[in-house]
Amino acid sequence: MVSAPRGMPAPPLAENLELDSLMTVLASDRLPLRPVVHVDSDPGWRGGQILLHTLATGLVERGHPTVVACPRQGRLWRMLQGCVPCVAIPPGISWKTAGILRRLQPSVLVAHTSHAHGMCVAARLEPVVVHRWVDVQPGTTPWSRWKYRQPARYIACSQAVAAALRAGGVSPERIVVVYGGTAPPAAAAPAPDAPDILAVGACVRHKGHAVLAAAVARLRARGHVLDVAVAGAGPEAPPGLRMLGLREDVPALLAGARVFVQPSLSEGLGMAVVEAMMAGKVVVASRVGGIPEVVGDEGFLVPPGDPAALADALERALEFEPASFRAGHERVRTLMSAAGMVRGAREVYDSVQSDSPQ
Repeated sequence: MVSAPRGMPAPPLAENLELDSLMTVLASDRLPLRPVVHVDSDPGWRGGQILLHTLATGLVERGHPTVVACPRQGRLWRMLQGCVPCVAIPPGISWKTAGILRRLQPSVLVAHTSHAHGMCVAARLEPVVVHRWVDVQPGTTPWSRWKYRQPARYIACSQAVAAALRAGGVSPERIVVVYGGTAPPAAAAPAPDAPDILAVGACVRHKGHAVLAAAVARLRARGHVLDVAVAGAGPEAPPGLRMLGLREDVPALLAGARVFVQPSLSEGLGMAVVEAMMAGKVVVASRVGGIPEVVGDEGFLVPPGDPAALADALERALEFEPASFRAGHERVRTLMSAAGMVRGAREVYDSVQSDSPQ
């Protein structure tokens, strides 16, 4: 559980609160009025939700009044239990969400998904900040063009995401790059079922696991005997890879793996790559989105969707010791820390508040 910041009593959050109960807390001396309200409409638990969890708990630890609006049925709601005040919103798009947000009287509304972005601007509250975690250009429909004109700032998790926003028509002065951050994985003994080569991520097409399976088939045809596993769940599980499902012991899996691989076809930053670099692993990954900003020259980058190039890179990576890439590991620990993400985001929130008429 996150401890109360110095000088601020801990709110009574043995469980997350319904809106009416939360408004009582916000009106009491337990928490200042007009918090920064973060909105995530996705009930899943993927990179964006993990980053929001890290960000929200870090803000509360530092004494910043923070509320998260998210679906009750999602893991984010459960993970914030006892740490950060939460209010339930419907998943996806719901006009009910806009009404809930207006009742919260936020100092800043912060959207973390595309649907949340729409609901925040529909609430007609200012200022709105959008955290952008994906390297996808904004849409071109009239609704999308209007939606992307409204926020005061966009916080891009990588230079690649910032470039996608600019290419989609967002003015550069409204974009700030704050790298997604995390704490280095805790030291762990190797998991007994740790593979030779580990991938971490949802089993969906853009994570590129089918490309990885094709690359592994090439390696086995060359005579390599390799255990290659994916820690993640989802609808697409190609043959030839050992599927581990969702795992809570990823640090232990990383500790036992010889190489980490991220064969994504698109990626805003690649937090699994960040965690692997922080854990001191040899990394092979696609040259796509923000991944090159993470790996730099301290790993192996390949074209996305190319099984032959991926097989060759994995074969080379297995010959290297992690110490060969120590400089890159240290760079990532500094550049993509949880503390740096919290500090950078808070500076943006403060900036838009000072710019906004009260």
